[in-house]
Amino acid sequence: MRIKSVNYVLAAIFGIFLFNSVVDAGKMIWNKENGWVELDKLTNDTFDQRYKHALALITDQQYIRAVRELEAMVEESPNSEFAEPAMFNIAYAYLLANDYKNAFKTYDKFLDNYPGSRRTEEVVIKQYNLGISQMEGLEVKAAIRMFEKIIERNSLGPYAADAQIKIADCYQKLKKFDQAIENYGVLIENYSDSAWVPYAQYQIPMCKVEDERRQDRNVGLLTEAEDGFEDYMANNPTGGLVEKAKLKMDDIKTAKAEREFEVAEFYLRRKKPKAAKVYYDVVIENFPDTVWSAKAVEKIKYLQGIGAIK
Repeated sequence: MRIKSVNYVLAAIFGIFLFNSVVDAGKMIWNKENGWVELDKLTNDTFDQRYKHALALITDQQYIRAVRELEAMVEESPNSEFAEPAMFNIAYAYLLANDYKNAFKTYDKFLDNYPGSRRTEEVVIKQYNLGISQMEGLEVKAAIRMFEKIIERNSLGPYAADAQIKIADCYQKLKKFDQAIENYGVLIENYSDSAWVPYAQYQIPMCKVEDERRQDRNVGLLTEAEDGFEDYMANNPTGGLVEKAKLKMDDIKTAKAEREFEVAEFYLRRKKPKAAKVYYDVVIENFPDTVWSAKAVEKIKYLQGIGAIK
């Protein structure tokens, strides 16, 4: 699994990419050529000086000024040696300003303008991490669009499967379970060699369990979920989610037993004890290890005791 954890996402995103050593000391900055200098006294006569000044602005947290300066450089000379690093640092400035959408768009533009860049994989990683940041915040729909863009650009790229699984996770987070199931299925079908496949196989029945809770009393979804967990365990007998799958199956059995018991109670309330017994018997026969089986036995004994059934 290429992306094992999102705990280091911010660290990965906010790494140091400036090419000069710059230390914030009020308006004093450090660079290799001049040592400590005042920011406002840096010259801007050449592209090299303008570029260094823009980097100093980023260090001084003047992100908008830095973006404007770097954008002007790219526009004035798109083929210069400074254009590529300038655009890279435009995205970086947006990122530090917490403007994730413009950071992503700029990284996307970078990939369009410099398809053979040595930074290509690094940029894709940053785009993926931006999607994670949006997903973990309140911009889940924006995260979906980011992950979709990664796949659209290169459906066979090294982070395409990671993006696909996160699209499914986003839909599950939004409680759009049909779309989540569909996208987990896309992962299994299109990226069958991905380490994410067992996780997707587990998440499909999980979505059905969660959807059943939302709909309330959709026993069909519980049965489908049960079948899904069985399939997961059959395909991954030593998988890391097997124990959780077993626990979920136990929960499903308990929930299904409760549903049958409630049907029996429904008929009993309508003074139809014989019909109630039919469902109590179903609970006892099909779900013997649940608490509802014991309750069903007690109910039958009670009805027999008062002569309502034989």
